Amino acid sequence: MSEIKSTRYTQKVNQVLDEITEAAKTGKGNLLEIAVRAAELRATVGEISYAIEKVSGRHVANDSIVRGAYSKESMENTNDQGMREYTNSLEIVKEFGKKEGRNPRILVAKMG
Repeated sequence: MSEIKSTRYTQKVNQVLDEITEAAKTGKGNLLEIAVRAAELRATVGEISYAIEKVSGRHVANDSIVRGAYSKESMENTNDQGMREYTNSLEIVKEFGKKEGRNPRILVAKMG
């Protein structure tokens, strides 16, 4: 990293990073195009991100638990066959709960 920073033209990098911040602030200019120019000048991803972060703040992911998201949809928009499959699946979940003493869980995660 230090080799990259020591061999680049720092003044031009700082200028294009300032362009990114200004574009993020005003909404004028193509952020992607400016970020590509910054990368070509050997700005780091962290520097490019920070140039935007100065304006928008840092994204903080939140985790949330969603329960029953598809139950209502399944009950309203399905045919008889689908309703039987849904009801059967619900019974299997209930049996699991009785046997294990808890409901089954699934974790869905999106990285990046």
